[in-house]
Amino acid sequence: MRRALSFWLIVLGNVTQAGYAAAAAEMSSAKIDGVEIASVASVLKARAKDQYMVVPNCQPVAISGWESFGASVKRCVYNAKDSARKPNVPLPVVLHITPWDRVARWLISACRSLELKTAKEREPCIAKLDKHINGQSNYQFAIAGLVDESFVAGVGCATEICYFTFRDGIAVRMPKFGVWEYSSAEKKEVWKRIRRSFDLAKEGDAIVLYSRDFTEPGKYARISGTTREQLVEWQKAMRSDLLAGIDVMEADGFPQLIRKLHQAAQSRDEHVLVAAWAFANKALLTGTGSRR
Repeated sequence: MRRALSFWLIVLGNVTQAGYAAAAAEMSSAKIDGVEIASVASVLKARAKDQYMVVPNCQPVAISGWESFGASVKRCVYNAKDSARKPNVPLPVVLHITPWDRVARWLISACRSLELKTAKEREPCIAKLDKHINGQSNYQFAIAGLVDESFVAGVGCATEICYFTFRDGIAVRMPKFGVWEYSSAEKKEVWKRIRRSFDLAKEGDAIVLYSRDFTEPGKYARISGTTREQLVEWQKAMRSDLLAGIDVMEADGFPQLIRKLHQAAQSRDEHVLVAAWAFANKALLTGTGSRR
């Protein structure tokens, strides 16, 4: 009896997932209204002042794996916080800059996949998703370099300097730029506290932008702080062609997977990483629950 019940629960679960996938796919394939795109894009652009790494000195740069993206890949040197919380420390970073109308499509698509059928129904969802992504990354996709998260609660850096080393949208461990330490304030181990000064001209680009000597990618993928577990659950429901045959839980390959998904999203209405986070947090975004 238990075996029969388990069988039917599995069958019903698969039917439910298949039905959800079909409904979401049908909605996401429908053309997004240009008026809604323009409206959302204007709101997002107005908040661009929060992009602290996007500065006037940003210049196009060629970097491995991103050659076909041209001038949208930029090397920037921005001022990070020092121990007095003043922006006095120049740090190099390479960013991929996505046009706001494309970003708007990602948010609209993610909220449509949650079965919010009209622009009016999607407004609260888009506002919550925008707030979340701003908190995670300010829509800044760091391809390589140093990301200042000093004095930021929740990442083990609430009371001190933290410059995180990044590759392809996620923090990684680079032996020449930090050590694992325990954060007593937040009771967690965190990586990448840079305790020494370095010569930006001699070391900055060579090591933090171009070195392949990195390991142990972090947990949260930019731009939306998506985890591998969230991607697995999303793939079970949606069966995306972009994830077919990929072991999402293989940690060392996570930066390459993030790069693949972010690059693919530049010509799609859907960004898989954004959609997967939205899927995992449907209750929050639709007003029926809290964040996962």
